[in-house]
Amino acid sequence: TVSRSTVGRGDDGRFSVRVAPRGEGPDWLPSPDSGPFNLTLRCYEPSDALRADPGAAALPHIVREACR
Repeated sequence: TVSRSTVGRGDDGRFSVRVAPRGEGPDWLPSPDSGPFNLTLRCYEPSDALRADPGAAALPHIVREACR
């Protein structure tokens, strides 16, 4: 689990999470060694704006960098 209280942020406020079978640290999420898997974004205590129009939310970008 990664949350706003555990994830590291850059100077611009952005954050990066590494999804991989092996790793460590607060910005790492474990994944299977092979095969498909799902990432789920849960929004606890969403703002009024998000509840009113969830389709307008600025969602995180997922970038596939490498498979080893």
